[in-house]
Amino acid sequence: MARPLRIEYPGAFYHVINHGNAGCSVFKSIRDREKFFEKVVETVSREFECDAELIMRKGGKKNPPRDMAIYLARDLTGETTVMPGKKFGNILGAAISQRYIAFEEQMNKTKRINQQMVRIRKKILDK
Repeated sequence: MARPLRIEYPGAFYHVINHGNAGCSVFKSIRDREKFFEKVVETVSREFECDAELIMRKGGKKNPPRDMAIYLARDLTGETTVMPGKKFGNILGAAISQRYIAFEEQMNKTKRINQQMVRIRKKILDK
């Protein structure tokens, strides 16, 4: 029996998480996870024509490449906020969640950012 449909309304927050099949990890090893994060950062830095250090730099409110990398790292890996937080400068999970939500809202409002996201996601997953 399928689960009941989620009740949706504007401005609501939903908890969504990905898991591997049968509860297995998405990555075979910690090194695989690290390589994937590196690939995300590398691809985003190429798209924005910026240094990877800018993406990894902690702090600052206006850093679209960093926000996109955080969004992708969390979205594509299905990781909670803990692992992306460690990767992006040991920041707390709440800060990751805030950046994720803010970027998602911005992406939904801005066609250019949405198109960038589609391009980057394709580059990451097609390699």
